[in-house]
Amino acid sequence: MAHAPSSHVSPQPKRYPKLYRLLPVTSLVLLMVLPACYLHSSPSEPNDRRIDQTVTLAIGSEDHLSAHLSLSADRVVADSRCPTGVSCIWEGEVLIALTLRSQHGSFPLLLSDHTGPANAGGYQLALISVQPKPTDSGPPPVSEYRVTVRVRTAN
Repeated sequence: MAHAPSSHVSPQPKRYPKLYRLLPVTSLVLLMVLPACYLHSSPSEPNDRRIDQTVTLAIGSEDHLSAHLSLSADRVVADSRCPTGVSCIWEGEVLIALTLRSQHGSFPLLLSDHTGPANAGGYQLALISVQPKPTDSGPPPVSEYRVTVRVRTAN
């Protein structure tokens, strides 16, 4: 006597039964660990390293603040500061072109002695001073300029 075909289909054998049991645990661990990694990482510096440095640069020079961060003083855009020894109605202004370079790119910016800090690439840059000041005979040669800038990780 022939057996009638069964309507019950036998389940396929599981190839990796232990893997399927670990999947919920692995997913849970990843959900807990990944946000913690994100919260403790800085977009600007690896290993959550914070930068807060003051550097003095000559025009045309570059300073490496860390392995992945440098700042260059590119040029004096304008210097209308009141010359030393001269009485002026307005004190004037100096405008410096700088470039911040990080692992995230190159960020050109302008800093003035009459504006606040600028933000670029996850950092805040503030112009502290530009020396020397012009004299009554004119602005100093570009080779004599020294630009002091404070660079710190932006909040």
